[in-house]
Amino acid sequence: MGERELSPIEPITSAELWISASNGSKYIWKISDPKELSRIAAFVDSRRTGWSTLWYGVPVPTVEVRFFNAQQTRGSFGVGKDFFETQRDDAFFSKKATPGEIGSFYAAANVDDATLKEFAK
Repeated sequence: MGERELSPIEPITSAELWISASNGSKYIWKISDPKELSRIAAFVDSRRTGWSTLWYGVPVPTVEVRFFNAQQTRGSFGVGKDFFETQRDDAFFSKKATPGEIGSFYAAANVDDATLKEFAK
């Protein structure tokens, strides 16, 4: 399958941040601050191009943000060791990500190294 451009994630009214721990548990917190939501959505929407579905499936992210507009699901955006993953437009997609891009995602989502290390145990 060729590369695809995705629709914008906005409008969003809330989000959930999920961090997967090494033991399989998930840490979740809600984001409802409009400033935070806008910052994360701007990061996601600036990366709408170059997505594809790999023949062996989409990799599973370590950190994922799930977006909502009221009660309607708008999709998700996640990050793993060297990739981004998204669920939008009723399908899953992924693409390679540089360490700098991953760091920018963590900054936008307000996730720091201490939080990540805590859940990597």
